[in-house]
Amino acid sequence: MRRFLVREGSEGLRVDNEIDPQRLFTCPLSLHKELNKVCVCTDSNDLDNFMPEWADLDGYRHFDGWNEHVVGEADELAWKAYETIGPCPSMPRLRRRRHPPLDEQITRWLRGFKDEKR
Repeated sequence: MRRFLVREGSEGLRVDNEIDPQRLFTCPLSLHKELNKVCVCTDSNDLDNFMPEWADLDGYRHFDGWNEHVVGEADELAWKAYETIGPCPSMPRLRRRRHPPLDEQITRWLRGFKDEKR
């Protein structure tokens, strides 16, 4: 990837690890809603040769083997990313309840009501 940035004169380009659902591509071969580009898949062995023109509407270059995989091939990479970045930021944080669950409140109230009648 570094070679690509240097070759294209884009050393200041950055890649963010954020997903914005409003700008998310679907794969493969979907069209961008604003740019005249196609979402193309590339072979991971071909990333150093990637050219932005591969995504042009006229003559896009798409890797047909995009959905082929070996079970567990990315496990090591996933663990490395998890160790580096941490868990998914969109995962809900567990927080303490302010009130007990409703069924517990009702049971407690009914017990108190029975005790008052005695």
